[in-house]
Amino acid sequence: MKIRHLSINNSRGIKTLDWKIKSDLVCLIGPGDSRKSTVLKAIEYVLYPYHSLNLFDYDFYNCEIKKPIIISVTITDLPEEFWSDTKYGGYLRSIDNNGEIIDEPEHDHDINTALTIRLTVKEDLEPQWTIYNERTEELEEIKIISSSDRAAV
Repeated sequence: MKIRHLSINNSRGIKTLDWKIKSDLVCLIGPGDSRKSTVLKAIEYVLYPYHSLNLFDYDFYNCEIKKPIIISVTITDLPEEFWSDTKYGGYLRSIDNNGEIIDEPEHDHDINTALTIRLTVKEDLEPQWTIYNERTEELEEIKIISSSDRAAV
């Protein structure tokens, strides 16, 4: 598994972050209080391998619980079973070498098949983990990803 894109909205000290990750190796460097740990915590939350996650008002940016936390991670090099139509095959995306996400999967040597996992937390503080794809969002299809599948990632 390789993380190729990370998007964070309204989580702790991060109002918005949209990060295309082009390298296999990433090093977060910065002074204290520059949100390095918050980025790592967001990745932990979106791939959290258990059924429930305890969140609090202070997990929202500026404690504004009316604005949902939305964390999305797009990954490549997926476990083989994720490709099947009975799992997530209908939700697969592609990501090119420039980090651009394409909603229709393509099979090209410069394109990687990818899956986007999204964590959404609203003011009720109940986390919801879903598979995100723009074409299924338009149809208002929601595909839940289980904790065991998140653990497999």
